[in-house]
Amino acid sequence: MNEERRQELLHAAIDNELTADARRELDALLASDATARTELASLKWLASALEEEDRATVPAGMAGEIVNVIRARRTAAAQSLGFNRGEMGMSRKVMMGLAAAAALVLVAFAITGYPPIGGGTEGTIDAAKRYQAPQIAAKDVVLGSTEVQGFLQSAEFDRLLKDESARKLLSNASYRAALADAAVAGAFRDAAVMSALRDQQFAAMFADLQLSAAFGDAAFRDRLADAELARSLNDSSLSRALAMPAFNAALADAAFRQSFAEAAVQGRLADAAFQRSIKDAAVRGALADAGIAAAFSKPALAAAMADAQFVAALRSSNVIAALQRPAFGEAAMRPAFAQAFASAAFRNAIGNQAVRAAMADASFAAALKGQALEAALRHNGFSAALSSAQFEAALSQASLRQ
Repeated sequence: MNEERRQELLHAAIDNELTADARRELDALLASDATARTELASLKWLASALEEEDRATVPAGMAGEIVNVIRARRTAAAQSLGFNRGEMGMSRKVMMGLAAAAALVLVAFAITGYPPIGGGTEGTIDAAKRYQAPQIAAKDVVLGSTEVQGFLQSAEFDRLLKDESARKLLSNASYRAALADAAVAGAFRDAAVMSALRDQQFAAMFADLQLSAAFGDAAFRDRLADAELARSLNDSSLSRALAMPAFNAALADAAFRQSFAEAAVQGRLADAAFQRSIKDAAVRGALADAGIAAAFSKPALAAAMADAQFVAALRSSNVIAALQRPAFGEAAMRPAFAQAFASAAFRNAIGNQAVRAAMADASFAAALKGQALEAALRHNGFSAALSSAQFEAALSQASLRQ
């Protein structure tokens, strides 16, 4: 693809002028060209900034560098488009491209502390200066909210960009969007939750797609806060009964569930008289199975049978399949399981499919080992920064430097 077409696609994306064919062409470009991804992120940031009334004050000593970049880009653009030296007219898109060079320098300086200087020259700033005052502050460059600015200039952000696993994880836009939810980020700030996520058996649950899907049911995952019930569900006889069509259908009857629960409390599930009171022969046969009777006699499960929403969850194919998975049983018996599901914030967080997918990603476990991700999650500006174009641009730049 030639440069003219490349720029045409990038600017059409900013102006929302892409046709369906052009969108596919752009997607292919972005998938194969990291520089194009960085440039698009910078253009998005610039377009957003131009729509606002905020203005940036360039730090002392940096204005000359930005001017040099703009001059170099302007000369190259004018030559490629056939402008004479004295001609001043220039399209909005070309001006956006020139201004993007300055924006990229500002963003790179604010984030990394050593911006690339274009036009054939190279410049660096001692990395140690990132942590010395004065450095670019909120009054110097308006990058967004105060919290976002604080995170993008923090040691936590610097560590995050240097962690290969964290960068790989956060390069996925859907994962960033999920973690950008303040409630989700809050869940992962919980020390007990973080400890659970580092437990290999607990984390393995989310790598099983059908088991992971079961956690999308709110009634099911909320009941798992009861550790005794969670352990009761780890019973092959229970999942076997739930998989029987007649028994599964019987659970839809409120009167049956109520009598069933009462019988369980009284310890009469294996009682012949109780069994004869059940009209469906298949259900009677199921309860005649000692293992099934014992499974449903457990107090925590018997009490849960009164919860119609929970029973509806138990009858779903995803939950039945989940209960049959060894990964569920192994996790349910571990302290980490109780620690995590005791957190309402965690239970709500894993209701998000993208969060569950992120937890199943090998990069997530690797990132937790490095602790840079955990430190970032604890920063107040992290979740807001994830949805900013500056974060995406910095992530792309950091990947290119590695």
